Amino acid sequence: MSKVVILDGGYLTHSAVTQWGSTQKKILAGILPKTFFNPPVGYTFFQKTLGLLKRVGVNKDDTIILALDKTKSWRKKFYPCLDEQTEVLTDIGWLYLKDVVEKK
Repeated sequence: MSKVVILDGGYLTHSAVTQWGSTQKKILAGILPKTFFNPPVGYTFFQKTLGLLKRVGVNKDDTIILALDKTKSWRKKFYPCLDEQTEVLTDIGWLYLKDVVEKK
């Protein structure tokens, strides 16, 4: 029996960027050596996606949907000040990264 698997691309992107930023801060603070490999965000995104699909157990007949927001985020309907709050709560440049991802 085939199944439909829906992955939240926003969550995957956010967690990959957060992981990269956390490691980058440790490198810049001298906690990790400058030679420490910090994988690119895209690589981490891909690894997290594969990990979730393995955990669910996907077969060749299953349908996989990667749900992505472009400019109209469903989260903003519930959290109208999401961008401003996120930028204030962390020192990772979320607005900059959002612009890069959306290629504005």
